[in-house]
Amino acid sequence: MGRMSGLPEVLAVSGSALAQRSLLLRIAEACPAFSGHFPGVPLLPGVAQVDWALKLARLHLPAVAAQGGGFQSLAGLKFRRVIVPGTTLMLELSWSAPALSFHYRSEAGDQVFSQGRITLK
Repeated sequence: MGRMSGLPEVLAVSGSALAQRSLLLRIAEACPAFSGHFPGVPLLPGVAQVDWALKLARLHLPAVAAQGGGFQSLAGLKFRRVIVPGTTLMLELSWSAPALSFHYRSEAGDQVFSQGRITLK
């Protein structure tokens, strides 16, 4: 489905256009977010995961794009498994104004990598 600069490749999108979307993502081996984090053992930084969730929600959930406000707070943030280069993940997004919930899961959906809730202004 294509790639935007700085974002992972979106392989597939499913779910309601209004409040929920699931995006199948491929995290490229050469993803710039791995740069310096950490040499020899690349791990996807948590800040990149939060940033991607918000940016992808604005692209794939019209209600989030219409919200227009910036980041206000972050809650319920949990990192359970590391994300390494070459991983394929499912990003589940759920919007209930003013908060965006996200879960990064394994492609099969049986393992949670990270999750959180972003409140917008």
